[in-house]
Amino acid sequence: MLPMPPCRPATIDATDFPSICKLAAAHRKTVSVFDLETTTLPAFKGFGITEIALLNIEPNGTATTVTSLVNPERTISKKIIELTGITNEDVRGKPTWVV
Repeated sequence: MLPMPPCRPATIDATDFPSICKLAAAHRKTVSVFDLETTTLPAFKGFGITEIALLNIEPNGTATTVTSLVNPERTISKKIIELTGITNEDVRGKPTWVV
């Protein structure tokens, strides 16, 4: 198992995800969604991960998120910087995640 880089909490409103809220409530279980941001689009062999995010929605509608920037050890494309707002400067000095 790979170590997860240090995480930071993020603020989110569960009402932004109504279908996930309905699913969590209907099954009375927490629903978790992972999101990866990468250095290229589409992600292909040789891409790097720039951010890892986890969204948890509880059956009562409470939402929590945790995100962590990751140093991809490669340059982030201009298109991805425009899309995600994550820059090469943002990830410089952050932990790496070697697969």
